[in-house]
Amino acid sequence: MLTNDVNLLVYEPALFGTWRIGHQQYGRGSSAALNGTSFSAAGEDFPAAGVQAGDVLYLASIDSVIDGCYEIVEVVSATQLIVSVLRGDAAEPPIAVGVGSNLIWRISTFAPQRAIAERMVSDRLELTPEMMEAMNENSLRRLKTAMIAAALALIFETLIQQDDDDDVFGRKKDVYRQMVEEAVCRLRLEMDTTGDGQTDVIHRGDDLQLKRR
Repeated sequence: MLTNDVNLLVYEPALFGTWRIGHQQYGRGSSAALNGTSFSAAGEDFPAAGVQAGDVLYLASIDSVIDGCYEIVEVVSATQLIVSVLRGDAAEPPIAVGVGSNLIWRISTFAPQRAIAERMVSDRLELTPEMMEAMNENSLRRLKTAMIAAALALIFETLIQQDDDDDVFGRKKDVYRQMVEEAVCRLRLEMDTTGDGQTDVIHRGDDLQLKRR
């Protein structure tokens, strides 16, 4: 997928902490340890559970000094992760979270909603895998923004059904649906289908017409 759970966290800090879908989680516990960017939980098997870089870790200490959602930067071993305070750029080094023991932790995910949202946006734009592979970096970034918004709209719609809170979740769903519409209409996806390094096809979201230069 083009998106990951950290992308969602950028827009909605309460996701994975306050708001989550109960059955969508890779693991949880109450006796983890943290040392800067190194997180460990004895007895776990993170790779087997499906945990990967780009997932989100919720972490809390009993004294609430540590309480938040953090990036999973790397799965080091079955029991150890490298984690970070949310960064502005994935190329930056991990930012230390803190130090603690007997920490409450949970790794949940919105991967199912992201997958559906990515298919919905791709289908609406009539994009094939080959077309996406031919896009330049800026085009993929713009497409990714539309997919993130679509995922968040779907997530809040799901949360309404789970928690029956149509007030907050309903407003957020509507905001992200509008964001999807605006993002799609502004899309100008440039593709190099011949491999010569030059854009030869432009795919516009507002008219869904291929224009060859």
